[in-house]
Amino acid sequence: MLLTALSTNANTVAGLETGADDYVTKPFDFDELKARVDRLIVARKAIRAEIQYKFNSPDKKVKTAFQDKLDKAILANISDKNFNVEILAEMLFLERSSLYRKIKKELNISPIGYIRNIRMSFAKKLMVFHPQIFCSYSRRCTLSILLVEYSEQI
Repeated sequence: MLLTALSTNANTVAGLETGADDYVTKPFDFDELKARVDRLIVARKAIRAEIQYKFNSPDKKVKTAFQDKLDKAILANISDKNFNVEILAEMLFLERSSLYRKIKKELNISPIGYIRNIRMSFAKKLMVFHPQIFCSYSRRCTLSILLVEYSEQI
């Protein structure tokens, strides 16, 4: 929220374009300012609650030890553009075909699909909680490609 003495339309537009949620010019009415701040706080709390619900939804299953190892291996290599199923299998001391069967049996998804889902989940969290670093980080890894291809999932 910007509170400023600059009251021209151009200044208002410039302030809003830089990312301000609201633009209030001086002189201002204190009750109006308080109402605007209260409205912004309520809106932010609603957004936060919705995001927390989505990330902590009750339909998520309890992770197995194998799934925990998978997640750690994938997240440790999240910025590696060359990370693939072969590397993942090697990290877990499994053959590629054994890894495929085990992931398919436990998670009902292919290994590449699971890697993609972990990357998408990481990208969502990064966009929501750290939007300022998302753009620079997404350039270093495959997140930007994934987000373009799978933008409907976000």
